[in-house]
Amino acid sequence: MSLLKPHEKTNKTKLIKVINSIKKHKLLFFPVIIENSNYVILDGHHRIKAFKALGIKKIPCLLVNYFSDKIQLKKRRKEIKINKNLVIENALSKKLFPFKTTNHVLELFRINYKLEVKK
Repeated sequence: MSLLKPHEKTNKTKLIKVINSIKKHKLLFFPVIIENSNYVILDGHHRIKAFKALGIKKIPCLLVNYFSDKIQLKKRRKEIKINKNLVIENALSKKLFPFKTTNHVLELFRINYKLEVKK
């Protein structure tokens, strides 16, 4: 997990919901999406933080070529300029976008991965 780089901040209320969901279901329904060159988290910031809080060391991730045409970047905040290069630059410089700034659209598949939750 130490290689992974966030590009957005997280929200405490959302994090608590994700932690509670993981405790209840003990399943991960979708993999965390990671950009394959710099290990930037594209989707799954709250899940990553929840796994850390719960002491889960193995996380199913899907490494993707971020600059593929199959991955679309949509913005959720009109006032903030974004593009794929800025997402990578901000992650590498640790200049995080606000919570829920970006929306990465790609075809995902459900995995139902059983989690070892100790807490």
